[in-house]
Amino acid sequence: MSDTLPGIGTTAGAQAANNVVAATATATGTITFVGPQGIQGSVITAVITVPNAPDTAVFTATLGTIGGQGVIVDTWGGGSTAGQFQVLVGQTLVVTGTGLAQGGSYTCTFGLVTDVGDVQVVIPTPNSSAIVAQLGQPVTILTIPKYVSGTLTQFAIPIGVKTLVVQIIDLGAGGLATNVLINNGNAFPLYNQAPYLPSPFGGQWVVVPIPPFYGPNSSFITITGPDASGYLVTIYGDTAQYDESVFYNGVAQSAPLVAVTGAGTTTLLTGPARLLTAFLEAAPGVTGFLIVSGQYIARVDVPVGGNTVVAPITFPPNYILPAGNTVAVQSTGAPIVSGGVSYAYP
Repeated sequence: MSDTLPGIGTTAGAQAANNVVAATATATGTITFVGPQGIQGSVITAVITVPNAPDTAVFTATLGTIGGQGVIVDTWGGGSTAGQFQVLVGQTLVVTGTGLAQGGSYTCTFGLVTDVGDVQVVIPTPNSSAIVAQLGQPVTILTIPKYVSGTLTQFAIPIGVKTLVVQIIDLGAGGLATNVLINNGNAFPLYNQAPYLPSPFGGQWVVVPIPPFYGPNSSFITITGPDASGYLVTIYGDTAQYDESVFYNGVAQSAPLVAVTGAGTTTLLTGPARLLTAFLEAAPGVTGFLIVSGQYIARVDVPVGGNTVVAPITFPPNYILPAGNTVAVQSTGAPIVSGGVSYAYP
């Protein structure tokens, strides 16, 4: 792959350039490339590739500090191209990688466009190449040549499988699948949202981690979509455990803060989303609750005359808020209870 990337300018006044950064992989095969820093009065838009990377390498782009501490904006595999990413003032675009040759020399090409004034916001294109890089020994569990939307279909997850990959290919021109529900027949959802990864082999991909407590048993899948011609559905099982940042690689963001000034409940966020962190703040003389999918998961009691209390909450990995479910803040009365939540979609 060439080190030269195409220009991605948004206006006639944009200035395009390629910035090539060299680095050496560590003894454990990790590497870091420090990219552009945002500058006052401009917006930098970037596409990235590491052209000589092996197919098994996985890269992560973050916007934050030079040490790579920041918001993950994308993951990808091998020498494929990722982006576009926008770098604002005070931000640094950093690429970290794993799966490189020990002590190997690599270059990372940042294709940059610097633009001034109002620049249209861009969102990185979903990239499934990192999934390909992590494939272990996938086996075909089930193939449905012509799946009809809404059909409840049973399948068995073999012993040792840690990840499901579902490929969905629309057979006609009616449209892509809009939702996939996978559960174990007891309403425990492994997945319940729209597929969002484009498959490199055509159609859509759904990647589902299998929790350790799930065990080998019968499961059910229901796919919803508008294509009257149906869908070619293939379910694969893999004994490899994929890194969750690869398939839940939506940009982290925060829901608008809410304040409940009297007795009542206010919604913070409606799914689907992957929940990351939250906080609950209560003033003296009130009790506050954080409610997720109808379940009370946090409570703060502050006596009259006490001090305001803030309770931070960190959600476990792969904590999915299904479509239509909510995160809410509840107060027993005046004066005030506040709450916030950070999340990624998907």
